[in-house]
Amino acid sequence: ASISHKYPSANSKGDTVINSRWFTEWQPEIDLQADGMGIDTIYAGLINQISGGRVATDCGISLQAAIDKDVQVRKLEKQILDLQEKIRKEPQLKRQIEFSNQVRQLEKEVKELKND
Repeated sequence: ASISHKYPSANSKGDTVINSRWFTEWQPEIDLQADGMGIDTIYAGLINQISGGRVATDCGISLQAAIDKDVQVRKLEKQILDLQEKIRKEPQLKRQIEFSNQVRQLEKEVKELKND
């Protein structure tokens, strides 16, 4: 299953912008729960289920805030992977240590975001 979060574009043409996409692994059957009293809560629940819990609105935060947080976490995780690849390719120990320190700092930021 997949789901995308869209919002209206800033231009006046009526376009929409896809903010984020979430996917599940392929499954012959998937059991999604559409619980809620309104379309917004049902939509938030579907995003939470398909994202594997990455976008949870249970803590009283808005759906948009949860999506923004997930986008930021994914960007930081991508930066960590890029730096780890640089560490593997870098022959100079000093540069490897610099990259490693950056990785630790980014991992700390990711941990803080996930705990919020």
